Amino acid sequence: MKVKAPLSARFLTALSLLALSFPAGGFAQETVPEGGVMASYISQLQAEADNTTIRLTWKDSPDVRGPVYVYRSDSPIIPDQPLSGLQRPVAVPYGTESYTDEVEGPGPFYYFIAASRSSGIPGTRFRINNVYNTILLDNTVSVVISPPKPEPEPEPEPVYVYVPEPEKEDPILFISDLQVEVRNNMVRLTWKDSPDAQGPVYIYRSNSPIDPGRSLVGLPRPLEVPYGVESYIDEIENSGTYYYFIAASNASVQPGSRLRTVDVHNIIIPLGNTVSVTTNFQSDFLDLAGGASPFGSDIYALRALVEGEGVSISYQVKDPFRNTVLYRSVQPIQQTTDLLKAVIVQSGIVPPFIDYPVPGISYYYAVIFEDELTRGSVGISPGNNATIRAVEISAGNGRVGLPGLGNEMRAMPLPLMSLNYAVPGIDSFFELSTPIPLGPQAARAIANIRRPEPKPVPLKKPRAFSQDLGEESGLWEEQGLKSIVQGPFVGRDWQKVRTELNRFLSLPRGGITTARARFYLGQSLYFTGDYREALLEFLLIRDEFPREANEWIDATLTQLIN
Repeated sequence: MKVKAPLSARFLTALSLLALSFPAGGFAQETVPEGGVMASYISQLQAEADNTTIRLTWKDSPDVRGPVYVYRSDSPIIPDQPLSGLQRPVAVPYGTESYTDEVEGPGPFYYFIAASRSSGIPGTRFRINNVYNTILLDNTVSVVISPPKPEPEPEPEPVYVYVPEPEKEDPILFISDLQVEVRNNMVRLTWKDSPDAQGPVYIYRSNSPIDPGRSLVGLPRPLEVPYGVESYIDEIENSGTYYYFIAASNASVQPGSRLRTVDVHNIIIPLGNTVSVTTNFQSDFLDLAGGASPFGSDIYALRALVEGEGVSISYQVKDPFRNTVLYRSVQPIQQTTDLLKAVIVQSGIVPPFIDYPVPGISYYYAVIFEDELTRGSVGISPGNNATIRAVEISAGNGRVGLPGLGNEMRAMPLPLMSLNYAVPGIDSFFELSTPIPLGPQAARAIANIRRPEPKPVPLKKPRAFSQDLGEESGLWEEQGLKSIVQGPFVGRDWQKVRTELNRFLSLPRGGITTARARFYLGQSLYFTGDYREALLEFLLIRDEFPREANEWIDATLTQLIN
């Protein structure tokens, strides 16, 4: 026979099978709509993720008004799936309609929101929540949180290096067009530098012929001349025959070091980079103290005399073909250091020369050869090329351009003459002078004048940053710039460089990447002769690369001037 369990036993059994809740206040009453159909699930479920926070929002069921239970799983929640294996749900009071979940780390997260029906047990304060575990598309959602992006590594400091020269066939490793000119004991050598060997030029001098195959070990130490100078003046002590050999070289700096390596090309080419010269002069120059130049005595009989409003400078010179420079000082010029306090009046003067200094001040004068200033071997010989007595122009009233000493009033200016009144019938506004043609002899003389051709200024070498010449990087925009630099830029295809860099800059790039691209674009414009456009590109990168930009701005302005 079946025995009914007492009420207390049945009550405890029901409690063990159903979820219990103990609210602090009253409970909402559920109503069944007409027709007997209840909406036992939530709706409009949405999820928003922010780092490790997931916020869920929904609309509660209008029919079942018990707590809402939030289930979370690491795997998809599908219909008819038992919920026993999921984490313990979180109960959200009815009407809240939102829940914020804190997760640990990245990954996919799956949620199921279940509505429940709450009913009370007669005679008690307990309520039983009947959870509706109907899994639908409307009450499930999935969220994916990606791992945080790693912070980008700081860009390395760009290193400024030369672009490697492209390989050339049969490079020219010697100078050409060697010329020699002799004046007294001065030997002037001129040549054309090698376009391929762009290091310093070394000048060897010997008393015996320098033929091919001769060793240069026994010769005196050569003189180094910077690349691009293409001239040198040698001062000979004694008459005789001298032999010169001019060698080109390549200079390079090792990466990461300040040491310079020079490779001298000792290629002796008779009548090409060697020359001989015979001098015959008398060593009658004065031996001045302090290592002064013997040419100080080539200028003598210097006189400075006041003539009206100016000072007449006259002197004698042994070699009238050498340019002279006139100095003026308010202190006596007795030695070379006194020239530091003097001012240069004019270069290339021819005696007699009239100087117009400020009156009322005593002045001393000196005349120096211009080539002595270039070599740094200036000689001062008081009484010969420097005056001993001072000259002074009196500050009288007749001095042109300076005010007088008295308070005389300014003379009344002459009235303005009108050509219309002076010459009747003339229209002064449209009067044009008739040009007078040159005579045949004058035209031929002007046509025969040889005008010196301007010496072209050599172009700079292209340069690039070391990071753009290295290995490939993972950043796509960096790799795009490197492909341009290591391709047409290194190959000196400047038109292609301009086209590809303009295409590269048509898209937004990083600040440093854009500055480097404009640096290369400016060089391509420079080497194609568009100096104005190149100047604008270099001006745009002065904030990012001031040293490199200023160097190329100077080179571009030099080309614009020439």
